[in-house]
Amino acid sequence: MAGLLIWLMLYRVAAARGPRNRRPGWRLALLLAPVATLLTALGEALYFNLTVGAPPLLVLTADLSFDAGIRPAQVVLGITAAVALVATVRRLQTRPKATPRTA
Repeated sequence: MAGLLIWLMLYRVAAARGPRNRRPGWRLALLLAPVATLLTALGEALYFNLTVGAPPLLVLTADLSFDAGIRPAQVVLGITAAVALVATVRRLQTRPKATPRTA
C-alpha cells in the first residue's frame, strides 16, 4: 500500500509542478511506475533490516525472485503498469480523427 501511495503522491506533485493548462497524462504514470517500485523495494529492505536485521541485499534479491512468492514491489509494479497501460489505451481511443481537407 505504501508503494501505491508513493506513486500517487509523486504523480500529484509532478502534476502540480507541470503546466496549468494540461493534465499530466499517461507518460508520467508510466515513468513513475518503476520509480515507485524501486522505492517500495528499498523501503521493504530498510524495514526488514531495522526490525529483523536482515541484510538489505538479501531482501532486494528476494524482490527479484518469484521463489519467495509475490513481493510488495512486484505488486506495485503490476498495478502501476496496469494503470499506465489502461491510460495509454484510453488515450489512443479518444484521439480525435483527422478530417481530410478539401481544396
